[in-house]
Amino acid sequence: NLLSVYSSSAATLGFSGGNAKDVWSVGYDVTNNRFAIASSTSITTNVRMVIDGNGNVGIGTTSPSSKLSIKGDGTTTGRLFVLSDSGDAEKVTILDNGNVGIGTTGPGMALDVVGTGRFKGGTGTDNNILTLISNENISSGITQQIIFQAANAGTAKLQIKSTGTTGVADMVFLPN
Repeated sequence: NLLSVYSSSAATLGFSGGNAKDVWSVGYDVTNNRFAIASSTSITTNVRMVIDGNGNVGIGTTSPSSKLSIKGDGTTTGRLFVLSDSGDAEKVTILDNGNVGIGTTGPGMALDVVGTGRFKGGTGTDNNILTLISNENISSGITQQIIFQAANAGTAKLQIKSTGTTGVADMVFLPN
């Protein structure tokens, strides 16, 4: 070993740029059985990332529950995870509230896709390419619908509605 650091509680290395607020520590937290990186002089406060004894990595959490656990700041619009291309253009965004955006940095729904997409059927006995299931039970008088609308149209061009009264969806084609 070129360097070996031992401590019965926390074997750490500290890094400082000469300013007290610019101190970082990295090392083994013996008490909690984890490797940690912290933005403080102590390996147990202001912990930014850990690798626990099971090999689970935690970013923003000191208790990772899977191979990679990322915890955001707890806001509904905070960005939890971002994938960008080599030019730093964001391609996929996951917000703290669970919304996933593809082609958008501010997804307003559980899945918000801006751009073209493809759904390709698989193999097996289920030949459905796309199945949409409401999380609500359809009952008399409640209308659930799928709407196809051009961005500049202002109104829907095709609606598929289920009113719950017949059990069969009604298709409504609207003129241009």
